[in-house]
Amino acid sequence: MHPKELETTIQLPAKKRYDYFIKKIDDFEKVWSLRNEKGWVVSEDEHRLPHLHFWPTEEHAAYCAIDQWEKQCQN
Repeated sequence: MHPKELETTIQLPAKKRYDYFIKKIDDFEKVWSLRNEKGWVVSEDEHRLPHLHFWPTEEHAAYCAIDQWEKQCQN
């Protein structure tokens, strides 16, 4: 992926990011998430409900792999 595509897509409004996500996973039949030695990385909402995150490309997942999620990008 060209770095400009990553930069452009992360700045899109939510609906357009969603449309981009759906098109990419439809085209390549693959999603990316983050995982560490304890399992898939999740976050919680204000009700403590877990959320598993997906990204359309390895580059998008790697962009979000910061702090405790660093270097945990998995296909």
